[in-house]
Amino acid sequence: MKKINILLTLLMCLFVAVSTNAQEEEVSKSKTGLYVRANVGYGFATIPSVLGIERTSTSYTNVYGTSEPGVYPGIAVGYMFNDYFGFDLGFSYTLGKPKVEDIEYNTTDLGIDLLGNTFELAVITDIREYEHRTTQFRLTPSFVVRGGTGKVAPYARFGLLIPVGGKTVTDTKVDITSTPLDLSQLPLPVPIPGLDENSTVTGSVMAKAESFGVFSLGWNAAFGVDYQINDMISVFGELDVNALTIKSKETKVIELNSEYMVGNLTFEELENNINGIINSIPFPIPGLEPVEINPASFGLPPYTLEEASTYDSHIIYVDELTATSNNPLFNNNVDANQPMDDLARRGNYSSFGINIGVKISF
Repeated sequence: MKKINILLTLLMCLFVAVSTNAQEEEVSKSKTGLYVRANVGYGFATIPSVLGIERTSTSYTNVYGTSEPGVYPGIAVGYMFNDYFGFDLGFSYTLGKPKVEDIEYNTTDLGIDLLGNTFELAVITDIREYEHRTTQFRLTPSFVVRGGTGKVAPYARFGLLIPVGGKTVTDTKVDITSTPLDLSQLPLPVPIPGLDENSTVTGSVMAKAESFGVFSLGWNAAFGVDYQINDMISVFGELDVNALTIKSKETKVIELNSEYMVGNLTFEELENNINGIINSIPFPIPGLEPVEINPASFGLPPYTLEEASTYDSHIIYVDELTATSNNPLFNNNVDANQPMDDLARRGNYSSFGINIGVKISF
């Protein structure tokens, strides 16, 4: 916020200086009445906020960053009540600048259940890379203050920033590796075909998710200079400042594709090979039952979105997690048919930008 205040102070000083100079220029036709304008600009991020969490087996660390609006075209209609004061209603669309916001490291144990025991065979490590892009439709109702009626005239706008639509799309890439499998502890009479002491778990996950926020209000200010080409057409350049945070509402996974291998085997092949050994034993061993091996067995995402539960593909953000929340940190009996509950946070979309455009007065 300190950076925005400094920028606003500098822009106000510039506005006053240009206004004073404009009063010395030749006065042109009165600038009252209706106008429309079109512009294109580029927005730069300002204040960093928490965008994600870097997780390891021993710690959780906040990752700070900002959402940069990038290129944003806009149009507006306005009305000048007199030569100095008016009202402006702008509409813009931020295209968003892709940015890697968070790299996350997790470790999970690869275990197989036999004879009522879980045998930990390896430690799986996954490295996650997230790329976010936020697009928004914005309304900016503002009051306009014009610094003169000359050929070159400064102006300022002050008003609200209202996002009326938009979303954040997150592309996630996960690379999975593991330590070599410790097969010696498995209570099986023969080695598992296709595996040896050098076999490891490898895999990859590609996912896309869309996140939405609750209705929010921010504010907008712009300071610029208008150059009159003729009585009807002028061009302008301006600096604008936006202050906006949006509280998260929900996230939905819309694409998911995963691949996993254990040595040279898929999970299905590993399951078949282990169960083949179990079924080939000529006498029953109490408690030794066929096993089921799939991504969920190891805490990994399913192969496709169609196989994912509602819990795995939909998050609802709340202000508090309790024993009744659908979250395994507080509730051991999560409902796979309901979205996961997670704590809400505020995304930071504050920015400053540069605009150029054309205005037509009627």
